[in-house]
Amino acid sequence: MKHKFLPPLIDLKLQFALKAAILIDFKVKMSMREVASRYFVSPAFCWKILDRISLKQKFRSLPKVLCFDEFKATQNDDNGLAFVYADGLTHDILDILESRKQVDLIAYFLNFPRSERLKVKTIVMDINASYPALMTLFPQAQLLIDGFHVIQQLSRAFNQLRVKEMKRLKKLKGDNGKIYRKLKKYWRQLLKWNGKVNYQNRKQFPLFRGEWRTEGEVIDALLSYSQKLQEAYMVYQNALDAFQNKQADDFFEAIETMPESLPEDFKINCRYLLKHRAAIGRGILSPYSNGPLEGKNNLCKLIKRIAFGFGRFDHLRKRILLQQILSKTN
Repeated sequence: MKHKFLPPLIDLKLQFALKAAILIDFKVKMSMREVASRYFVSPAFCWKILDRISLKQKFRSLPKVLCFDEFKATQNDDNGLAFVYADGLTHDILDILESRKQVDLIAYFLNFPRSERLKVKTIVMDINASYPALMTLFPQAQLLIDGFHVIQQLSRAFNQLRVKEMKRLKKLKGDNGKIYRKLKKYWRQLLKWNGKVNYQNRKQFPLFRGEWRTEGEVIDALLSYSQKLQEAYMVYQNALDAFQNKQADDFFEAIETMPESLPEDFKINCRYLLKHRAAIGRGILSPYSNGPLEGKNNLCKLIKRIAFGFGRFDHLRKRILLQQILSKTN
């Protein structure tokens, strides 16, 4: 069988070798146009090779640990967000669904036999209101909230307060323009966990007149500009200490015992975590995390960006799953 994009004298063996080489290149992070140019064929020829690969979910088995997440895929009626789930032990992506709507996800997982759904013991997800409804499909599973998103919620709350205090101080009379610039430039130091702050080595910080200071001294100077920032920083660091030490009770105590003088929006953002107390508590104590899946999501976004987007969701799904499968063959 001759292909219209190939010279008619090329025999079937060479055609097979060409298609195999193109298939292997699907694991490389490059656009389809770049793959086609390497073999002097058209992108349409490469897309046809991809279309012949099914990669259908067989609905045979499920792992003991499932990780749920989402990422921006192609345009759909759900803001372009696609649902992705992975094996929490091997970190392999199991499948990607175009829709993350509750009704579609329930219909999808009902394709798995009940005996397989009963094998799932742990489900890890971020703080999302729609996914916990799926727990009814996995009667033996416990829900865990991923620690990364918990810390992200706290750091965002503290950072928003820093920005508000920074803008408030700028409007006051005196030498507050410099304070504004310091709080704006050295925000990373304020968000860092105390356990990783350098209190020994000194270096020059430009906005402190080039003085030689430790990172801890810079943080102390920044906090001295605002009483609210000091109080919020203590709450933030106490929660981080408890999280790092896997002390769930101390983590929630740090949030529950916040000073009443703190701004209401900061307290609301932090106390939002109390609504998911049980799942967050299990997540703090558990060794499982969505971190590997977050890394895979970055790969998905990279493949999409290199290709300048995908017009069809099935093409994006196949490129991602093939990249994973072919990478493991090396």
